[in-house]
Amino acid sequence: MLKHLDKITDCRSHINQEHDVIDICFLVLSAVISGAQSWADCHEFGTLKLMWLRQYRPFANGIPSQQSIGRIFRGVSKQSLLDALLSWVNEHRLSIGLSSIAIDGKVLKGAKASASSAALHMVTAYDTGSGLVFSAK
Repeated sequence: MLKHLDKITDCRSHINQEHDVIDICFLVLSAVISGAQSWADCHEFGTLKLMWLRQYRPFANGIPSQQSIGRIFRGVSKQSLLDALLSWVNEHRLSIGLSSIAIDGKVLKGAKASASSAALHMVTAYDTGSGLVFSAK
């Protein structure tokens, strides 16, 4: 997973980078895989598992607050995060003999009529081996 996280683009200003974006992405992904469902859960996971996390990444400034974790993660380029995760998943799938999955996400233009309504999001996954397309709205 770690070599794929290097593809993630940090959109934060250079003066606001006390914590490394790859460290935080690794923390969040590890925490979510372990059942975390909030920034508070990610912070708690990081605090409890800091020694384990440091086996893979430096975490030179420790674990940030739950608010900072959310702020840092929001500063990540969404497309670069998606590319990194797809690269990781597809490398694993190919290593065990499965086909790649291509994923595309869109927000429909003009779908958000007012500030109170949510825009329509669509995600499509395509299994290159079977030709199956899965779509969610």
